Amino acid sequence: MIEKLVGNRYDECAPKRRALFAGSSNGRTSASGAEYLGSSPSPAAINFMSSSASNADAFYTEVATSKRVWTIKDKDGFPAPMNADKVRSAPFWSSEKRAQNVIDDAEAYAGFKTHEISLDDFIQKWIPGLKRDGRLVGLNWSGPFVKGFDLDPNVVAKALDFSIQKRTQE
Repeated sequence: MIEKLVGNRYDECAPKRRALFAGSSNGRTSASGAEYLGSSPSPAAINFMSSSASNADAFYTEVATSKRVWTIKDKDGFPAPMNADKVRSAPFWSSEKRAQNVIDDAEAYAGFKTHEISLDDFIQKWIPGLKRDGRLVGLNWSGPFVKGFDLDPNVVAKALDFSIQKRTQE
């Protein structure tokens, strides 16, 4: 692998991310790690879904334009916290500013530094490595509870390919 993905102390953010879905009635979780919402989702859950969807959409559009992906790392490597489904997710952002905002806003990531990855390396090395290791891809996580969508690496690769194709046709 490129460098190790670690998950120990960074798991403290996961319960805070799951707590947003406390208003759910059925308690099941999706493949992305987000809890399925019952008939009366909490206002926090609705806000999470809309901001996370917007951030995921921005990830594809911004990466298709910049041809760069950002992650964060510290002396131990790259974070890979566990989601509600007990699957580890590696976080990635579409800009250095977005990644830096998480470092600045989330106590669990204090002391991390941003790390740039070319789009080619992300597609050719990181996506296959994450898939091989059974990791999900966290897209543009944000806020003090570091929330956002966690998706299968192949889904992310296909969506990026679509966004790049769309961008070249404009």
